[in-house]
Amino acid sequence: MHFTNDTLIGCWQAAGFRIELHHSPRSSGHTHTWVGYRLIDEVWAARTGHHGVIFTGDDLGVNAEPFQAPATARALGAFLSLQPGDVDERCFARYSSAQVAWRDARAATLGGVCADGDLEEITGLTGPGEVSAAGALAGTRCGC
Repeated sequence: MHFTNDTLIGCWQAAGFRIELHHSPRSSGHTHTWVGYRLIDEVWAARTGHHGVIFTGDDLGVNAEPFQAPATARALGAFLSLQPGDVDERCFARYSSAQVAWRDARAATLGGVCADGDLEEITGLTGPGEVSAAGALAGTRCGC
């Protein structure tokens, strides 16, 4: 996936996390629309040397009307912060080793940030150009 500022719906950050929502190239239905997303963890990137893009995808289905981007960003962050025991272990089967390491080290922090509503919207990201680090490695979608 290649997202640019031109596709950006909104961007929220807190505690080194950044959640981006983008217009998805996928076709939408009558009752839902597809949204692209990226979860970037700058703290994890600095700590590990990883590029920082933890998850990316174009398969987030949301209600078409009314679309609430801030609530969607919080819900996505809460979903991506799930731990073993929260959901069936099969949900993590497609995680890369880097995603498992991130989950074990940082997912609970992301869950707390989203639950507390601490995500702050970043404004002024419009026009052509990259929003953040280059695309994530293959296989970075959530396994659920």
